[in-house]
Amino acid sequence: MGPDAIYFGLERFNARMRAQNFTTADLSRLMEFLHRRGVKGYVTFNTLVFSNELAEATEHLRSIIAAGSGRGHRSGRRHLPIDSRSLA
Repeated sequence: MGPDAIYFGLERFNARMRAQNFTTADLSRLMEFLHRRGVKGYVTFNTLVFSNELAEATEHLRSIIAAGSGRGHRSGRRHLPIDSRSLA
């Protein structure tokens, strides 16, 4: 038996950007791998985004949603649901 969920960061908008993280290109395969095993995947995302980063942050979130990760992570283990309609 293993974990029922994992939290991980990607190469951008991640508090641990110096770590060896998964990439956006890895995300779809990773989520498929996890979901086949009944494991949820939660992508961590910084809640502090500067105005000059908004367009890139929006695209990053769209990539996360498209790959099948329906939630982001906020400090304190509280989850912020991400809905593609909120990025319109």
